[in-house]
Amino acid sequence: MKFLANENFCMASVWLMRKNGVEVYSVNEDAQSSSDKTVIERAIEGELTILTHDRDYGELILKMVTDRLQASYISA
Repeated sequence: MKFLANENFCMASVWLMRKNGVEVYSVNEDAQSSSDKTVIERAIEGELTILTHDRDYGELILKMVTDRLQASYISA
């Protein structure tokens, strides 16, 4: 399993995970100030699990998936 740590996720935790062989990418290191939508899209494209303290991510992901399904249905 690969992870994407959001900006609010502790870098010390990222480093500890990496030290223990876990593949973790960090928004803080390579995409600071990215929108939530951009972070979610990156996670989807890279098949990454998002590590975050934002409580609204579940709702954001559901909305994005729902919007894509509606768009796909309409265009089909």
